[in-house]
Amino acid sequence: MNTLSTDGLITAPSTSPSYTVLLIEDNESTRLLARMVLGGHCTLLEAANGREALELAQCRSPDLAIVDLNLGRASADSPSGVHLLRRLKNWIPALVLTIDQREESIQRAADAGAWGYLVKTPDLHNLLPTVKVLLARAADIQKAAGDNTLAIATGWLMATYHLDQEVAARILTGYAAEKRCRPADLARDLVETQLFFNSIGRFTKRYLASSIDLDA
Repeated sequence: MNTLSTDGLITAPSTSPSYTVLLIEDNESTRLLARMVLGGHCTLLEAANGREALELAQCRSPDLAIVDLNLGRASADSPSGVHLLRRLKNWIPALVLTIDQREESIQRAADAGAWGYLVKTPDLHNLLPTVKVLLARAADIQKAAGDNTLAIATGWLMATYHLDQEVAARILTGYAAEKRCRPADLARDLVETQLFFNSIGRFTKRYLASSIDLDA
């Protein structure tokens, strides 16, 4: 049985996957129907406009956004339509749910970064299967990115400290345990730090070289 918390969130039973979905919809009837369809399968956050959507996307880090393209009047701090899609794609994958069936609208949504496009039906029977597919796709992409970063960080340790692969992997795992974080997260931080030092090193060389030329 689902529970309705005091802040208006529909929380899934503990046996359900721990996914969080952000529904951006200004129609109360559609929001109610979406709660009935999705409530037992995820934690559902709700936003009635672009401003609320961006705030929730930033502070709650949902796994997927469901976006109505027709949210009413937009403003600088409360985007809607494709403008909202472009903003959201920096944080999360987005699925469009709308009554708009026009081909140009579908193309504009795709160009703005939408992962999928659904036309609303009276019972939203197509919503849950599409959400499940997109969540699984996003999880696969995230896992692949994590595995790739882990391999890069392991290779960097091997090259820097002249280690074999097994020892480098054990070092990453051990240090992650000491820091109480996942090895993939540690590897990402390590790679980002290394990229930063490489980048600023190249800039420093260019800067010093140009200064020498100017002095000459």
